[in-house]
Amino acid sequence: MKYLVDTHTFIWFTSGDAQLSNTARILIEDTQNDIYLSTASIWEIAIKYSMGKLNLNKTFDKVWDDIQNNQITLLPIDFEATLVLSTLPLHHKDPL
Repeated sequence: MKYLVDTHTFIWFTSGDAQLSNTARILIEDTQNDIYLSTASIWEIAIKYSMGKLNLNKTFDKVWDDIQNNQITLLPIDFEATLVLSTLPLHHKDPL
């Protein structure tokens, strides 16, 4: 299966946070699954980290190590993606 993880899920997974459900952890760790993370999440993490609103317990450059070590594929943001985004209903506000 293919799974797109959101920013919180990625942070909780890579930091071993208990807030991540056991089900989510198992799905991400299953090497049969393809795990994806949007570049927007990395951008969000960088902004929150630089503002001091996010404590990663590591330097920001280690986020790349987390992506590679966990075989997570980064999804780029292209104009077509923003076109789709511009038409989606707002189900929730920024979670961070």
